[in-house]
Amino acid sequence: MACLMNWIAAFFIVVVFVRGQVEVAKDDNIEPFSLLCRIYNVAKNPPINYVDLEEPSEIVKEIDALNTSLVEPKLPNETEQMGNSWEAKLTSAVTKETVVTQLSLNQITQRAQKILEDIRKINVTKEIEKVKDEFHKVIFGEDGNESNLDQGALKGVDGRAGACGNNGLSSKGTSAGKNLVVDFFCLCVQRQDGEGINQVCGFYAGSGYKNGQLGWNDTGLMGSSTMWASIKGGCGKHMQQNPKSTAEARHILDQFLNHLRTGGVYRSVGGDGKTVEG
Repeated sequence: MACLMNWIAAFFIVVVFVRGQVEVAKDDNIEPFSLLCRIYNVAKNPPINYVDLEEPSEIVKEIDALNTSLVEPKLPNETEQMGNSWEAKLTSAVTKETVVTQLSLNQITQRAQKILEDIRKINVTKEIEKVKDEFHKVIFGEDGNESNLDQGALKGVDGRAGACGNNGLSSKGTSAGKNLVVDFFCLCVQRQDGEGINQVCGFYAGSGYKNGQLGWNDTGLMGSSTMWASIKGGCGKHMQQNPKSTAEARHILDQFLNHLRTGGVYRSVGGDGKTVEG
């Protein structure tokens, strides 16, 4: 989990570095925003590895098969055809032993089934909840929740430069990379005074006009809940089905790391003043 947050922190170092050298335009942050949304989707809907029940299930099947094999059809007049009385007694003894064995196997089967059910319950109630709790921290931070962002994920977040980092990497942001909520805000939210580019992530997140009621000023965020709703709405356009396995989640994170290595797509302004794709 800590490793994931380190990757996200590195992501925002790259974004700030690029922003320090380029002219950001509308929709320029859609690609990194899309990747961040996919990570958000993994964290919100974590793929759970259940305890492997294949082997114990096979054992139960074998017990059932053995149990069934003990119930053999009795031939007509089987005991009457016995030549000697000791053979009939032996058959009777074997039959009683078989019944006892069968009863024992029934008890073992019931116990094995209960153990399997207990394992499933443990998966659902304990381990899964623990994993979900860890992924919840990735999104909202320690003790954070969606109903009160200002006292959780955004607690202690003041001016944008201090939180996200200054242009040109003159300083590293104090909050970027700590949780996904802050990172989304760093990437997408516009200044409260209307300065900057509208819809840099492909949707409005901020006032868009001077002295608005939403955005990020030098002292902190205004209207965080409303802007978070806009961010989640924007993420909805990039959401695919929830990851069904850790391998799929790993693939998403690998794509994220590859994006970091390549630097993403951005616009820069050359020495001649022309826009250059990079």
